[in-house]
Amino acid sequence: MSTKLKKCPYGEQCYRKNPIHFGEFSHPHLDKIYLNGLDPETNNYVIPDELFMSAELIEIQLKLLEKLFPKSGDITGSSSTSSKTKEVDKSRGSGRLDGG
Repeated sequence: MSTKLKKCPYGEQCYRKNPIHFGEFSHPHLDKIYLNGLDPETNNYVIPDELFMSAELIEIQLKLLEKLFPKSGDITGSSSTSSKTKEVDKSRGSGRLDGG
């Protein structure tokens, strides 16, 4: 979230889930989604269709950003993610932030 951070060498293909990585590297594609905030109608982040194949991973990464770079007045932990056309399947994955 800070422009002082170096850009992640993996770019939009970043697969990392380690909070330390997100404290060291910026991810402009995630920053844009995070800064746009939650859709007021769905209370979900909107993932652009071109990134939807990675939507589950992006959701985990956005939750890391919420914890590392909280916005004033935000209540974290209650958000989820959606595409412009599809909802993320919540039944997949463990939901753990440590990648385990």
